[in-house]
Amino acid sequence: IYHCPNSHVLGSLAKAQADLWSYSFKRHPSCPNFPAPGAYHMAEVMYVFDNLLDILAASNVSCTPAEDDLALASRLSSLWVEFARDGTMELGWPRFTQSDGMVLKIDLSTVEHLNAEAGYR
Repeated sequence: IYHCPNSHVLGSLAKAQADLWSYSFKRHPSCPNFPAPGAYHMAEVMYVFDNLLDILAASNVSCTPAEDDLALASRLSSLWVEFARDGTMELGWPRFTQSDGMVLKIDLSTVEHLNAEAGYR
């Protein structure tokens, strides 16, 4: 539902030669703050701000996130801070272009290394 309009915006901006980086968040949280199948819209926000424990506590969720989720939150937060501070993305996160449509695939493997995939899904 959200990917299609985003894909069109990315395509238009890429056509205008804008500097773009895109991602597809694939992680289903081990302790979701509400029941949803798969990686739901905005699930990445608590990872980006590295505040899983705070969000879960505020949502009255009683389970403890897996260590993998805490590691992913730390890694994503570092990626976003680096971009905000320096305006650059870490090597391995390719720019999105209209010709290749590469996006960063964010899942548990992101803790160790960045994987990109073609196509916005």
